[in-house]
Amino acid sequence: VEDGRAMNESAGGTTRPIRVLIVEDGPDDAAVWKTLLELREDFVCAGHVTSGLEALEFLRQYAQAVDAVLLDLYMPDMDGIDFLKRWSGVCEPKPKIFVLTAFGSFGEEHLRHQVLRFGVSAYFEKGYPLDLICERMKDFCVHSEVNCLASSERTDVLHELIEELLDELLPLSKSAGRHYLTMALESLLLQEHRVWRICEVYEELALYNQVSEKSIDRAFRQAAREMAEKGSARWLRMTRAFALEKAVPSNKVLLEILKKEILYRERHLTGQRRK
Repeated sequence: VEDGRAMNESAGGTTRPIRVLIVEDGPDDAAVWKTLLELREDFVCAGHVTSGLEALEFLRQYAQAVDAVLLDLYMPDMDGIDFLKRWSGVCEPKPKIFVLTAFGSFGEEHLRHQVLRFGVSAYFEKGYPLDLICERMKDFCVHSEVNCLASSERTDVLHELIEELLDELLPLSKSAGRHYLTMALESLLLQEHRVWRICEVYEELALYNQVSEKSIDRAFRQAAREMAEKGSARWLRMTRAFALEKAVPSNKVLLEILKKEILYRERHLTGQRRK
């Protein structure tokens, strides 16, 4: 374990770099990550350990000084899965966990779903671009702090705006799509600057609702068809820039259209209150 001198330094405001604990038994992979983090101004290596057991001990001592854990799954002594089974009861506050595991491992799909159930923020295969992994880590860590500061009043306002919009676009819908859209939009709006992929939305909703990702996909598509077929005045205005008219948007485009509309309405309400 590296010494904790850098970890205990504090920086004012929101400019403090994200402190990452590397849990990786491969010396080459660990060296690459240490170098990358040191080269970036927005990250710092909080430490490096080579097993889940060492990671647990590290977090017992330095939990306050770790924002993110970059976790390999295949390690001696204690692997990443066993670490994930124990880490939640070890430290407070809890850092964000990002799994990085060997590309093409046997049972990869099963492992991905298993680790996500332990509250992992994201799952990457080795070979995924390192800079993109850094951006994803920053998205989760920075916006989780923002979300903790977000007032319950804003959450309530966003929920009301979502309900109002869906009342207009899907007034008679009996499908599960409206429920899933509400959940997805609430999550995306509270992290409005985060880069996201539609597959991540599927995973999050599927795990929470205990349904398949295909069910989420179908429900979104059905909701999109209903909105396009109804063709309300608001729908036509919202989709004009996308030249959709009666066409059905993809699920990602649908969420972006709805998200943009709600943010527009929120800014409008904020402007009215200031007057």
